[in-house]
Amino acid sequence: MTGNFETPHFQEIRGEQPLQISEDLNGAVATAVAHAMDIGGHGVLVTQHSPTFYTVSLSRDVPYGQIRERRATESITTGRH
Repeated sequence: MTGNFETPHFQEIRGEQPLQISEDLNGAVATAVAHAMDIGGHGVLVTQHSPTFYTVSLSRDVPYGQIRERRATESITTGRH
């Protein structure tokens, strides 16, 4: 089971089981995309802080309509659309 924290523009995903983390990340990204479409001007940034901790947020650094992934110690990299 994962532990999650969320606001309309930021969600934390924590967990130990890879399948559950993946499912939670997919849901968080879908929610973030919907919010990005509502407000415009933001893309979605998925950040891996550790193998068991991720954040999903709206970011002006990511072009509208795009999803980018990064590790917390790396710069933003191109992700899926």
